[in-house]
Formats: sequence, structure tokens, C-alpha cells
Amino acid sequence: MRTYLLFVACAFVVGVAIAASGGRAQQSSAPAKPQKVDRAEFESQFPIADVNKPAPADPRRHARWKAKSKKMKGMMPPITEEGITITITDEWDIGLPELPVSKSDMVIIGEVVDEQAYMSEGKDWIYSEFTVRVEEVLKNASNLRPTAGSSIDVNRDGGRIRFPSGRTTL
Repeated sequence: MRTYLLFVACAFVVGVAIAASGGRAQQSSAPAKPQKVDRAEFESQFPIADVNKPAPADPRRHARWKAKSKKMKGMMPPITEEGITITITDEWDIGLPELPVSKSDMVIIGEVVDEQAYMSEGKDWIYSEFTVRVEEVLKNASNLRPTAGSSIDVNRDGGRIRFPSGRTTL
């Protein structure tokens, strides 16, 4: 299941990248200079969850939240305002091409229509869930059968957290 979600997440990223670029070819063959990224602007791209927010009310989202909370339980210390930042790196994407179409089960073009970050039940993990409205299916070797106009949910680890003091952290 995790492999499937990773492939869906990759497909989502590829679709967003293609849609954002508008399919334009790069005009210059000169190497691009790295751009300085504004931290606040970067962090604003991530959904935010309040530490004391109750569990999702929607039964479907609640069941997924509960399952994810159980899966991640005890893997990390609880996230606190005074705590240190923990970054997790895994290596599942080593060797993937920049556009991993051949390695992806699904490639779609779509629009993110909803985003929400969730803290696990034990307050030791955060993930983000994106609802994507499918515009076009370019490849589908999965057991899902999305069609133009339908929606799929895509998840990824991480997100922003808002503490009772108002402070947020990524």
C-alpha cells in the first residue's frame, strides 16, 4: 500500500510539474542559476494542522487517519513546540529519472482542489492530504480507474503545525 501511495504521489508531482510548466520548452541551453528560496514562501506551500484539532469528522478520512496513526505510532517522539526539528530521509527515489513516468503506475494532469495537514493520534507524526481533480489520465497501470472530472486523494509525509501560541513549524 505504501508503495502504491508513493507511486501516486510521484505521479501527482509529475502531473503538477507538467501542468505548471505549461509544456514550455526551455529557451536557453545555458545552465540555470540556482535561485534563492525565501523560507517563508517555501513553507507557505505546505498545508497546516492545528496541534489541538480534533480527528477528522468525515468517516472516510477518519478511518484513513486512524490507520495512519496506528502505522506510525511510536516511531517518533511527540511533536512539541519546544521540540527539535526532525527530518526523515528515505532512499526510495534514488535512481529515479527527473520525470519517472516509466516507474509510475499512474500519471495524471490535475488540479489540487483541497489540501489538509493532519497530526497523528499520538501527535508524533504529520502528513498532508491533497484532493486532486483529474483533468486527464496519461498513464494508468493501477487498480484505480480515475476519469476526467473525478477526484483522487494523494498523501505525503510532512506538513506545517500550528501550536496554541500561534507559532508554526514545518
